[in-house]
Amino acid sequence: MESLFSDTKKFKKIVSDPTYTRLKTIQRYLKTLNNRGEISDEEYKAMRPQNAKPARAHGLPKIHKNSVIFQNFDQSSIRLEQHIVM
Repeated sequence: MESLFSDTKKFKKIVSDPTYTRLKTIQRYLKTLNNRGEISDEEYKAMRPQNAKPARAHGLPKIHKNSVIFQNFDQSSIRLEQHIVM
């Protein structure tokens, strides 16, 4: 996986972790939607992220493919994503 992330055309090193800032932005936006009546209290509670951790890259190699491809798993925002897909 190191060779995958060493490609500077696709990835760059960041100076600071934006996780907390993004968490607060999402929380404020959901609260705004709730205050406007665009989402119910139940939807707000179900979608509102409670805490945040920096994303980590881990995956399983897809060995059935000709080239090595990793499938990434990220559970950090799954509650919100479940509502967006609906």
